[in-house]
Amino acid sequence: MEPLDHEWFMREALAEARAAFERGEVPVGCVLVDARTREIVGRGSNRCNERMNATRHAELEAFEDWWASSGSNHKAGNASVELVVYVTVEPCIMCAAMLIELLRSNADTAARRLVVFGCRNERFGGCGTVRDVHTGCWAVPAGEGLEIIDGVLKDEAVHLLERFFEQTNPLAPVPRVKRPRK
Repeated sequence: MEPLDHEWFMREALAEARAAFERGEVPVGCVLVDARTREIVGRGSNRCNERMNATRHAELEAFEDWWASSGSNHKAGNASVELVVYVTVEPCIMCAAMLIELLRSNADTAARRLVVFGCRNERFGGCGTVRDVHTGCWAVPAGEGLEIIDGVLKDEAVHLLERFFEQTNPLAPVPRVKRPRK
């Protein structure tokens, strides 16, 4: 079997990130690829502001898209699919832990547990930048962590984030000033 074209699939994840940017969300995109068929089986982008739920990260959105279209779920798995996760930004600690659980929920599905990302997440990265959730620590048995390929189209991912953070976020809450305690 020929290796996957990581740049091609990352461009698809970047398209999802651009869609998030246009909606006023932090521009992170994700696609799930069946390594056997080389088809994208799930797509997602951040929807935290839109859904008013801080857990609606691109990775979860992509899995929910896959589950909805395939009739699969995290408990049943799908032995006919070998998932590879492409995400424009290193998964946060929460998403790295979620990916470990979802990718290992079915031994066939989780054969490689491969996650490919663009740029590092300097504040919340769970795949080595801030925490090493992906390596098998934190109650994850040795050998059941994630295989990581990073830096794929990194500059494009960083550019989208820079564009987003240069602007004012119209969906950001109004800051509250706390008064000192007496």
